Amino acid sequence: FGETEEFSLPHFLWMIRKKTDHEVPVGLFDSSLSVMSHNLGLRKSSQTFYKTVEKQLSEQRIQPHQVLSVSTRLEGDLELAKQHGWKTALLANDRLSLRASSSQLKEEHLKPDRLLTSLKQVIDLLSP
Repeated sequence: FGETEEFSLPHFLWMIRKKTDHEVPVGLFDSSLSVMSHNLGLRKSSQTFYKTVEKQLSEQRIQPHQVLSVSTRLEGDLELAKQHGWKTALLANDRLSLRASSSQLKEEHLKPDRLLTSLKQVIDLLSP
C-alpha cells in the first residue's frame, strides 16, 4: 500500500483477495478491532496514533501484546509499535514500498517479530 493512499478494511480485504487469489475466512477481521491510520486522520509514525488506538482497544479489553501492526516501514511505524508492546510484521512484498535495510533488520529495537513476503501471510498469522 502506498504511504499516502487511503484504505478501509473492505479495501484491505479486497487487496488480499486480488493479490493472493485467496479468500479471507469469515469473521477473521472484525471491523471494530481493525484500525487503518487514515481513518483516524493520523500517520502510523506518530505517538498520537498509537495512544489513540491503545485507548480504543483497551476499552474492548485488548492488551498491547494482542495487537499486530503490519507495515512496509521499520523506522517510525514498526519501531513505535514495538515500543508500545505490539507484535510487528514487516511486509516485504514490494521493493518499491519497502523501507528497511538489512542492517536495520539486525537492530533489536527495529527487528520485526515476523517478516512477510505476501499479503496472504497476514491471514495465516491471524488464523486460529
